[in-house]
Amino acid sequence: MPPHLSTKEAIVIVQNGEAVLVTNSENNHLSKNDVFIIPAAVVHSLLIKNKFKAIVIMDLDSEIEFVN
Repeated sequence: MPPHLSTKEAIVIVQNGEAVLVTNSENNHLSKNDVFIIPAAVVHSLLIKNKFKAIVIMDLDSEIEFVN
């Protein structure tokens, strides 16, 4: 997923697979059962490594904005 941000925080709960969540130039390796909180307005991207499946919990008023 290309670089983007959410106007509200998001909670990522990994169900399967592996991915790298890039935030503030940091690589956060995610795998099954990991939970990661992405603060509001933090630009991030997702690099899927292996059959990644996750639940993302966001406020109903959240808006996703893609950045260049």
